[in-house]
Amino acid sequence: MKHTTATLLLLGLLVGCRQEKELIKPSAEINQLISGQTLLPQPVAEGTLLIGDEPASQLINGSGYTTRKRTFRQTKRFATHANATDFDQQGPNTTQGLYVGSIVHLKAFAQQGDLTSIGQTTRESVSLTSNLPGAVPKVILPAKSTYQTVLTDWTQQASGVSAAFTYEASVMNSTTQALLERGINVGWGPVSLTSKFSTTTDFQQQDILVAFRQVQHTVSMEYPGSAAGFFASSVDMAALRAAALADDPLGYVSEITYGRLLLARFRFSSTSVTAKTEVGAKLAAGLLSSLRTNFSVDDQLREQLTTSTVELSVLGGDAASAAKLTRTSGIQALSAIQQWIADGANTAQKAAPLSYKLRYLADNTPVVLGAAADYTEFSEFRLVQPKQVVITKLTVKALPAVDPMGSSWDLGLVGLPDVYFIVIDAGGEKRFALDVNLRKENVSAADLLASAVSWDMSKAPIKLDALTPAQIRFWDFDSGNDDDDMGVVAFDPVGKFPQSQLILQSNDGKIQLVLSLNWE
Repeated sequence: MKHTTATLLLLGLLVGCRQEKELIKPSAEINQLISGQTLLPQPVAEGTLLIGDEPASQLINGSGYTTRKRTFRQTKRFATHANATDFDQQGPNTTQGLYVGSIVHLKAFAQQGDLTSIGQTTRESVSLTSNLPGAVPKVILPAKSTYQTVLTDWTQQASGVSAAFTYEASVMNSTTQALLERGINVGWGPVSLTSKFSTTTDFQQQDILVAFRQVQHTVSMEYPGSAAGFFASSVDMAALRAAALADDPLGYVSEITYGRLLLARFRFSSTSVTAKTEVGAKLAAGLLSSLRTNFSVDDQLREQLTTSTVELSVLGGDAASAAKLTRTSGIQALSAIQQWIADGANTAQKAAPLSYKLRYLADNTPVVLGAAADYTEFSEFRLVQPKQVVITKLTVKALPAVDPMGSSWDLGLVGLPDVYFIVIDAGGEKRFALDVNLRKENVSAADLLASAVSWDMSKAPIKLDALTPAQIRFWDFDSGNDDDDMGVVAFDPVGKFPQSQLILQSNDGKIQLVLSLNWE
């Protein structure tokens, strides 16, 4: 009996040991799984590259200018990833789904900015710290609700939060370029962000983007030593293997920076035409100087701001403060922005996540992404006036269906016109007459619709004085009688440079044509 009892006891111990072994965390398997994932490709080097430089022509207020058109590609690398999705939300911090310690997929984030969690899984506790005054480090089981509780406790108890703001300005050559300089990938933000900060195409206007940024505190976590350190012993390995695809590396949110950010686009107007980049740089420098000296504005900048227009977008703060922001003239907007900065500057409770830092689960290295923006600058504006306008092609899109008497243009069953044209200058002198042998015979409505009534004159173009109005008169050729006048279209080249195509019509609208032009 004693022997039997001892045997049973030994068996029980063996079974217990076996059960205990089954609860041991499969650390080696987890680390091997995560380390086997392919990391994201390294982004290209940061910088600005000239990818195009060519002469160009522009029409500005009816005057022609020659310019140089330079196209650039600006590339940026980001180890800190700006939050662009929560602009203009009333409480972006209360709806945030990610938290410090979140385990996330990185492939979709690299491609379109979608930062998504891998979902529920059993986790080890993580240690959180905040640089808020008086914030005590916390150890929590990672979850949105527990993280939010800790964040709320920290922000409510904090006192003496820094009110310091930083100011940055960018000359806006394009929306994408300007936001990229401020750390925001425009493709990741709401559509409203792009539309608000669209850039002007007017050569007598200049857009400046100014970022008013207040960093109030940062929450971070301690790396647990390895990928396995993120997961509890009871982790579902099948679910983890399904989440950890070879080409979709896993990362974690190692740090979130909270605060407030206001983006303002100031649009300035000018009566002169000059290099926009130079004007923009001076305006940006003037704005930054005034902001850094407690919003002091000299008389020249005040005058420029008074006639400027503003668009604003806010991240963080509260709806009541944002509602006070005026979007009228720049000088009024600056005053309202100054008040917005003062409202809630010393409390972190209304802070929103401004940016995230991500690290690879495998080895804790930072996740670095890249973005690029192409933009165009115009410089070396020179007012020019061409001496000649050159018609290289004429296409008729509409003609009168009947003659002035209401009859068919020609006798016979078809009754369709045989069309040619001449060009007469303002003095009535014939400057060009199309060879009647090149006429278009039996022109139908279908021919006009198909742009078949067209003459390519590139080899023998019509050259006219660029400062003298002319007339293009159309005729119906008649072999037996006098040719019939079909009507006239006025062509005034003054102020049309450097357009390469013009759509014209007669006074009664019955004749419509398209001219292809060169200028000399």
